Amino acid sequence: MSAGQGTTSHILKQVPTTFEERGVSLPFTTPELRLTRGRPNERRTLELVLPKFAGTNAIYVVPWSALPEVTSLTLFDRLFHAAVAERRATTPGAIRQIHLRMAATGVGGGVPQEAARRALDDDHRRSVATSLDLVIACFVDLGLATEPELRDRVNQVPAMLKDHKVAQRLDERYGLTATDWYGQVIEIGRVLSFAGRPGDPSPPRLRALITALGRFQAALKEWSGGLVGDVVAMVDFIVEVVGLTADRADAELRALDALTDDRPGLVADWGQRRPAVTGHLGRLSWLLDGWAPLVELWETAIAGDHDRRLGAVDEILRALPILPTAELRTGTAQTGRADHLHWQQRRYVRLYEDWRTGRPDAALIRKIEQSEADT
Repeated sequence: MSAGQGTTSHILKQVPTTFEERGVSLPFTTPELRLTRGRPNERRTLELVLPKFAGTNAIYVVPWSALPEVTSLTLFDRLFHAAVAERRATTPGAIRQIHLRMAATGVGGGVPQEAARRALDDDHRRSVATSLDLVIACFVDLGLATEPELRDRVNQVPAMLKDHKVAQRLDERYGLTATDWYGQVIEIGRVLSFAGRPGDPSPPRLRALITALGRFQAALKEWSGGLVGDVVAMVDFIVEVVGLTADRADAELRALDALTDDRPGLVADWGQRRPAVTGHLGRLSWLLDGWAPLVELWETAIAGDHDRRLGAVDEILRALPILPTAELRTGTAQTGRADHLHWQQRRYVRLYEDWRTGRPDAALIRKIEQSEADT
């Protein structure tokens, strides 16, 4: 078997077991790298999964270090590529922070800069607001004042923490000095700020994205209702994956809400609850990773003509974040569901296939394999 055949066979057989194997969404600005994912390989170094790369009807896997040799990168992408490698970022949260902080410098242009700054400002605002809610809930629990009174005197909170009686009550209830207690509240506020609380009139991004997935699923169903042919099966497949993801994310969010609803109890028991809380948030972040650009892609396409919508369906299908096998098998009877879903996706996505001939693109395979051998 040739090297090219071996590589193709390896990729064809690979069905992600975990979120890490599925890879993290990477917000490159180079058009050819749109909807790319990165994942650790056997040597624990990053490799990229490139859908529909170089104009081919294919998915390619490229070593991280070889990316600049395979395609020409924008200035932003060169800096982003280097920063991810330096920090060995592999999670959605870490990638998002690198992307936003870099975009906020203006290296990617004025429009991305403003969007990044708004996102970072929103993160900070929500963190502060969540911490304040925790402080108020705890002070009410201690009988120091009512919630309306505390909200009217919010600027006096720092001074209240220096009060000897308040410090004593905090020590009795939480076993912490006022300074340590406040530091813990700030940490919890930062952790919880990305998920918010039920009924939030302006939900943060993770909670809002679950709602957006529901609209996305409904819009796809409505559009495909008058269609015939293979595209109907393709849309039905996307709709199924969206539904599975939204259901799992909603269940994760409900578990998180139940764990954090009692705010004074959460602060008092943070040492015990922290692993479960961060675990739910981490899984929620992975579940929703990569969906925002697909939702945006469809919202843009739906305003266009029929061909544009068909093109969007094709692009969405290639980058569809299908749940890993371990996730589909957890708590369900869907033992073979993950393998079936990935097989369905590969019905429409031929690995290493040249769109003009329908045959494997041997030249590009050799180029990628040579890059991999040199790393």
